[in-house]
Amino acid sequence: MEKLKTNTIKLNKYQKHWVHTKTYGHDIVIFSGPNQKLIIKCKWPDKIRSKDGRVHDTRG
Repeated sequence: MEKLKTNTIKLNKYQKHWVHTKTYGHDIVIFSGPNQKLIIKCKWPDKIRSKDGRVHDTRG
């Protein structure tokens, strides 16, 4: 089994975070003051979210 790669980000002035649902997955927005915002875009490689909010497989 292949070893899992881990990336760690340390935010010393973390304030708050939000998770936004998108058609491609989720955006995680982290506010780390003052005036610093980190956005992590989590994209599905083979899925999409329809207008009704349901997730669908895009493969075949």
